[in-house]
Amino acid sequence: MKLLDLPLELLLMVLCFCDVSSVMLASQTNKTLHDLACLRIVWISLVEDLRHRGFVDRLSAADVRAMPTSDLVAVVRRLVVGPAAWSPAQSSAERPSRSASHVVLRPAMSPGHPFSHQDVAVLPRGEHVLLNNSRGLECWRVADGVLVWRYESDRVEAFAADVQDGGESANLVICIGGAPPNHQ
Repeated sequence: MKLLDLPLELLLMVLCFCDVSSVMLASQTNKTLHDLACLRIVWISLVEDLRHRGFVDRLSAADVRAMPTSDLVAVVRRLVVGPAAWSPAQSSAERPSRSASHVVLRPAMSPGHPFSHQDVAVLPRGEHVLLNNSRGLECWRVADGVLVWRYESDRVEAFAADVQDGGESANLVICIGGAPPNHQ
């Protein structure tokens, strides 16, 4: 049996489970696979896979499903070849301008609390920052500089985070050091 003897629905399902490179290679073999590889559902699957692996930031599953095919292809292209600004073929007048944005987080810090790079962690996807300060471990939302939650303790020695479900949740490990306060 030849590959193209399979039903088109089955070929489409196979492409939806492929990585970007495999889809691109398959699209170059013949017109049938090219036409299937250009379908929106294939590109949704590719971007969703990249999103779950942490390569695509700031897109929810709903955002991905709402995007037209051309935008989905642009997301993947940017990951594969880099932003348009990296391309020497474009003059600066042809490059789209992009305004930079910044958010200032204003956590409470005490002078007696030494601060180091080990006290800050940007979570994958860049949407949240963990900050260990004099008040405990805090999670800040980067987009608007809002404190999301705080674990109150002046004894947080270390912490680690593992983002789950494409950024929808996270597992945190918080290491507490020193002797507990003596309450008499």
